[in-house]
Amino acid sequence: TVLVSVTSVDTPYTGTITPGGVGTATILDNEEVTISVTAPSATATEGGADGEFLISLSGNIDEDVTVYYDTSGTATTSADYTTPSGSVVVSEADLTAAVTISAVDDTENELDETVILTANSVGGLDSTLVTADSATVTIADTDTPIVSAEFLDANVDEGDDVTLVISLDKAATDDMTVSYSLGGDATDGVDYTGLDGTVTFAASGATSVAVVVDTVDDSFVEADETIQVSISGIDSAASLAAATADPADTTVTIIDNDDALLTVSKISDAIDPESGPVTDGIFLINLSSPSLTDTTVSYSIGGTAVEGTEYSAIDRSVVISAGQVDAFVTITPDDGSLVEVDETVEISLTAFDGDPFIEIVSTSDDMAVLTIIDEDESEISISLSEDTVTEGDDFILDVTLSKGTEDGVVIDLAATGAGIMPSDVSGLPTSISFAPGATTAAITITAADDGLAEPTETLAIGASNAGDYGGSVMTVVESSDEVVILSENTLQLVGAPVINGGNVQRSRVTEMTLVFNGEVDKSTELSKFEVKNRATMATVDLSTSTFVYNAMTGQTTVTLLFSGVESGSLSDGNYELNIAGTLEDVNGNIFDGDGNGTTGDGYIFGDLASDGFYRYFGDSNGDRTVNVTDYLAFLAVFGSSSETFDIDDSGSIAVTDYLAFLARFGTTLAFA
Repeated sequence: TVLVSVTSVDTPYTGTITPGGVGTATILDNEEVTISVTAPSATATEGGADGEFLISLSGNIDEDVTVYYDTSGTATTSADYTTPSGSVVVSEADLTAAVTISAVDDTENELDETVILTANSVGGLDSTLVTADSATVTIADTDTPIVSAEFLDANVDEGDDVTLVISLDKAATDDMTVSYSLGGDATDGVDYTGLDGTVTFAASGATSVAVVVDTVDDSFVEADETIQVSISGIDSAASLAAATADPADTTVTIIDNDDALLTVSKISDAIDPESGPVTDGIFLINLSSPSLTDTTVSYSIGGTAVEGTEYSAIDRSVVISAGQVDAFVTITPDDGSLVEVDETVEISLTAFDGDPFIEIVSTSDDMAVLTIIDEDESEISISLSEDTVTEGDDFILDVTLSKGTEDGVVIDLAATGAGIMPSDVSGLPTSISFAPGATTAAITITAADDGLAEPTETLAIGASNAGDYGGSVMTVVESSDEVVILSENTLQLVGAPVINGGNVQRSRVTEMTLVFNGEVDKSTELSKFEVKNRATMATVDLSTSTFVYNAMTGQTTVTLLFSGVESGSLSDGNYELNIAGTLEDVNGNIFDGDGNGTTGDGYIFGDLASDGFYRYFGDSNGDRTVNVTDYLAFLAVFGSSSETFDIDDSGSIAVTDYLAFLARFGTTLAFA
């Protein structure tokens, strides 16, 4: 500007001039100025670094000038950033000036916003000479929601529910959809339900969403399984920013509540039939509940049957497939031709490989036994080589099995038949042993010459199984065979007659004992016995005599009792026994009295002095004389009981007996 003051006026100016008047004239500059606006710090962060605009001038500037600017953009002054003054002084020295943008640190989740600064005028310059410019600073929102996911429980029992919570650490200013993915080894729709993959947060609404997850209570035995939820995406209508927590996933474990017991049992026995194909035996290995994984069950084998010989070799493990509860072990018996005893196969569970919730029952159910039933039959038959033999002769017994036996067998033999005694044969065992596989045996038997007078006998030999192969496997086809044994013996005395049971005294003679080699019947044969006094020829009453037959020995003991004479004793004198040659046994064998093999011979005893068949009261030592020796023996028992010197059978030795003794003292009974 130029300031002009009037001091005087020259003519011809006719007007009025006031001295001291002043006028101003402006000198207009015609130099152009260019404004440049940049943003060296183009981002202002809420609660953080400021943004900055730099205003630069170009042109002929010879003094400090004021640059005026406006702000615009999506950010709101005062609400989103501190309101700037609207002008800045640019110094003549460096032609630049800075405008700071400080973001307001609010808590609102919002999009990033812009501040546009436009410098459009310079103080003192015609606006037509100023070239305006603008730049942008972005206000970065720091209120990004953090999305997290969490199961409220670390574990959940199968069949129960568990809650999944997806949370924002602050409310969103726009509707927001959070997506999540499913992981873990549990299967959606099989092991659990209720997770559809997304949750929605309403603008400025709740900051958490709870999702109830239902686990499925199945019947399968399985390992504990996990459900893993991972935040996979965040979407909002206004594309608001959001972040995920670290870690961005959460896991819950489904605890399986199913146990399974492993047991083994027999379904059927194995059969080796007499003919036709064998029938397998079957063991069943069972899980009480199915498992979702294969279960390999190991077992041991025992029993009396020999693996690989009596049945086919088998594996020592079996697999129960996933979802199944049964597996089978097959026992195939050997189709042998020998007769065998029934034998056993025993299986015992020992271990398994599978779900850890499986358990082997530790009772009798961890072991089972099946039987290999052998239905092969062997027929026992016997035969004798002779139909008739004579005592002393041999004959052959043949025992035959239609099939041999695996372990050998014992066959019982028994001798029976009319009149047969154990002593009638020799060489016949009570049993015969067959070696494994053997089918024949021959035994030599002798018809014993027992010396007895007996009738013709029939020997029946029977065979039976001793029990090694019980049941139907040993069948007796011919239980016995017979042979007729002819006796060549006559009825004879066995030994000499015995007087007074063998006592040498002859003071009293009450009985005589005879033994015959056959059965003699008193009712028919007593009359053929005679005892008489050799001097008077008087006979003795023998009616009370006894005849006793011993079936085991085949002998008859005849005791002649002298009851009809002096108090049960023979009277003094020499006596003689006569047995008629017509004596016979019940089988018709005739008496051979002298044992010369010719029947019909009688027998006499007492016809010789040496026979000693006499009675002489007082003779205590059998010397036919009553002397001092006898006297001393008499005195020793006087007043007591003694049959030897009791002549009247009174039961005691008294005066009567003494007088009778004295009457004979010093005398001798001569044989006549």
